[in-house]
Amino acid sequence: MVFVGSKGFVEYSVDGGTNWKAFGIGTRLASIAVRNNIERIPVLGQRTAAELVPLRYEGSWAIETNPISITTLASDLGWEDDVTSPVKFQLRAGILDGMIRTLSNAIVSRVGIAARQGELVRMTIDGLFAQQTVGTDTTGVSFSESGTPATFADGTVYDGGSTVGLVQSFDITINVNPNPIYAIGSRYFQDAYLRMLEAEGRMTVVLQDTTWLEDIEDVSEHASLKLDLGSAGYVQLDLAKMNEISHAIEPNELVIADMTFIAKSVTFG
Repeated sequence: MVFVGSKGFVEYSVDGGTNWKAFGIGTRLASIAVRNNIERIPVLGQRTAAELVPLRYEGSWAIETNPISITTLASDLGWEDDVTSPVKFQLRAGILDGMIRTLSNAIVSRVGIAARQGELVRMTIDGLFAQQTVGTDTTGVSFSESGTPATFADGTVYDGGSTVGLVQSFDITINVNPNPIYAIGSRYFQDAYLRMLEAEGRMTVVLQDTTWLEDIEDVSEHASLKLDLGSAGYVQLDLAKMNEISHAIEPNELVIADMTFIAKSVTFG
C-alpha cells in the first residue's frame, strides 16, 4: 500500500481524545520530527562504537492551514498572553486504513498568521511533543474539514480605532516560548514552563498620508494594531512600537512602506 495525502488526516484533542477537531480547512502536516540524541560509546581496542545509546527524546511538529476560527484555536491551544503554563493536548495524524501517529503532551511553540492581498489567509503552527505512538488501526477516525476560510478580502487593519487603508500584507508572529523540563528517570520531557511571550508584526502599505506616516514612525506606544478577519476572528498586537520602516521611490511605481512592529502582548477575539 502506498500512502498518499488524499487519505491523510491531522487533528487535535484537548479532552484526552474524546473529541477531535480540525485545525482549519486545507490543513497540511508540514512535519513530524523526532531526535533521539544517540550517543556513541567508544572502547579501547576497536574503531567502531561498542554501543549506541539513545538519550533525550525530542519531538517536534508543524502544521499549515487556512483558519476557520482563529479565536477557537487560540483558546484551545493556549496562545493568549494570560496563559501561565503550556496547554497540553493530543495531536494525531496519518493515513486512513494505513497508519496513525498520536502525539501526547503536544504544546504550541510558535504561531504565524499571514494575510496578503489576493490570497487566502494562511496560518502556521509549530510545536513540541513528549511522546508518540504509531499504529495501523484507524477505525475510530472520522476526519472532516468544513467551513469557509478567511481571505484577504475579509481583512481590515486598524491602528488604534482608525482603519489603515491600502494594506498589501500583514504578518503576525507569536512566539509562545515553552521550555520543556527533562528530569532523571525518563528520556521524555515531564513538564514545560513558559518564558517571555514575543509578539511582533510586519506590514506593507501603500503610502498616501504624511500625517499617518509621521504618527506611525513615532516611537511612543500605539494603542493597538489589529488584523480583523471577520467571522474568523481577530488578532490584536497591544501596546506596539514600530521597530523598522523602509520604502523606495521609483518611476511609475507605488510608494510602499515595509514596517515591523514589536508588541508587549497579543489579544484574540
